[in-house]
Amino acid sequence: DVPFFLLGGGAVAVGRGTEIYPLPDVPARQGLVVMPPVQVSTPEAYRALRRELTPAAGSRTINSFQALVWRLVCGVPDGAWEEPLENDFEAVVFAQYPQLKSIKRKLRKLGARPAMLTGSGAALFGLFRSRSEVADAAAALPEQDVFPIATVGRARYRAMWWKCLGAHLGRKSWPPEGRYS
Repeated sequence: DVPFFLLGGGAVAVGRGTEIYPLPDVPARQGLVVMPPVQVSTPEAYRALRRELTPAAGSRTINSFQALVWRLVCGVPDGAWEEPLENDFEAVVFAQYPQLKSIKRKLRKLGARPAMLTGSGAALFGLFRSRSEVADAAAALPEQDVFPIATVGRARYRAMWWKCLGAHLGRKSWPPEGRYS
């Protein structure tokens, strides 16, 4: 995960996450991360999924993802993220933890588009059209730990990075070089 978060913005990781390719930035969105009191074992979730990390080329999953990337490259019209996105872990994790499926359903009912499990779980996230929708959704989930979030594009991410850490580095380059580089 570390290289992904050093890149900033949207990206796709292939295989075990060792190859990372940047995606075009999308408009910033407001959202919530919901942290239910559930522990999901990532190794057990992978075993239940019974699949390789990245399926063979030509699969429906890869083709759907490629279509999404093309839409991003061509410019994402407002509302394009309301199309259903998929997390394959949801089928196996929701079967074991139905309360997580219930939280996703509630996020969608509150207006989150998309709303889905993060990775293998147990956290979920939902993106909303406005800060007021985020506040309303947070208030509607009093039994859960919720954290407001905002998506950050690559340029803003790098500007924030340099503002916080630039004084501790030598020259301004990306990715940043440590003093021992």
